[in-house]
Amino acid sequence: MRKLFLPLALFVQIAFAQKPFNGLGMLQIGTDTSMIYNYAIKMHTKVVVTDNSEAVLKGNLENNPKVIIYRLTANPDKSKNRPSTNYCPGVAQFYISKYDTAGMTMKGITINFYKNKLFAVECALAKSMVDYMNLQYGKSKATIISTPTTCTGADGRPLKGETFSTGWLQAEVKAGMKMRRDYDKDCKPIVEGTFFYGAITDEIVACQEASKK
Repeated sequence: MRKLFLPLALFVQIAFAQKPFNGLGMLQIGTDTSMIYNYAIKMHTKVVVTDNSEAVLKGNLENNPKVIIYRLTANPDKSKNRPSTNYCPGVAQFYISKYDTAGMTMKGITINFYKNKLFAVECALAKSMVDYMNLQYGKSKATIISTPTTCTGADGRPLKGETFSTGWLQAEVKAGMKMRRDYDKDCKPIVEGTFFYGAITDEIVACQEASKK
């Protein structure tokens, strides 16, 4: 399961976009939470409040034919198992199972607001997103980190896990992708990836750090 809020400054190779990037579709940096509720009305569904973010993010809800929307809240009794941003005053987090925009489908989307302004978005990675960003904002070189595994291939050679990351930068907004190819205990391949973008201010970072204490 990916975290609700990933640091956006983890790229070694970043393409500097030639034109402004501020988000995808309705998920624009700086928009307020009314956008979520308007989308719920459009999709004939409701925004359900839950403090069980773990169940939501592990539930594969993006495979449900209906659009599902949650507002994720903190559960003080299970604080050790929840992302720290849930406790940052002024932060509101939402989950949307899927959203179509720019000819692609975003799935498993987590959306972060601070003082009612959207500042970060994450979703499951799809090749169409990388292709779109490369076409619209310039192609960036991926950073690849390899790690050893205990698995071997059909030819007897050891198999390595690999993490690919790349990003795009436009003014205050950073966007990027991170994909991990690994192997489970039975040496079956696992591929997981996240696409994310946001504008992280010093105020938000300070709030996060304070909430961890």
